[in-house]
Amino acid sequence: GTHAKWVETDGNEVRDFHTAMTGEVFAAVLGHTLFASLAAPPASGSALRADSFSTGIARSAPPHGLLHAFFELRAGILLEQLEPTELADLISGLLIGTEIRHMASSCRPRARIALLGATGLAERYAHALRVLEFIPVIFDVEEVTTRGFAELARLCAEDGACSGGL
Repeated sequence: GTHAKWVETDGNEVRDFHTAMTGEVFAAVLGHTLFASLAAPPASGSALRADSFSTGIARSAPPHGLLHAFFELRAGILLEQLEPTELADLISGLLIGTEIRHMASSCRPRARIALLGATGLAERYAHALRVLEFIPVIFDVEEVTTRGFAELARLCAEDGACSGGL
């Protein structure tokens, strides 16, 4: 979905769970704010603009906050310091960078972070994690889902608790 999920585990059991509305906020900002008329729509199937995305990640660092950073982006467009074509990637980097910086307090430095998500989105998170000095490990969604259902079926067959089906 549009909400990122962060699962903290010791390898055997879940220790903590967090979620962030990053994708939903991204869609709302680009679709229902003044940015909707300022941003050039990305071309169909367009690739990540890594420089713009990385600049957005960098803009997530200052302590003045996300709302001020949005205002800076708006001013940058109005003063023609930023191109409308880079705005979507700047905002994406800003939001994903803010999310990861928030979650970083739960992670040890240079931690390996498992990613499970749609290919393009997982690549954005992997890029941001590398910029913020974490080690992303991307997993294939279909493979993990298949393995998860297979394990669930095995557990159900083992104790007979799932007689109604999965």
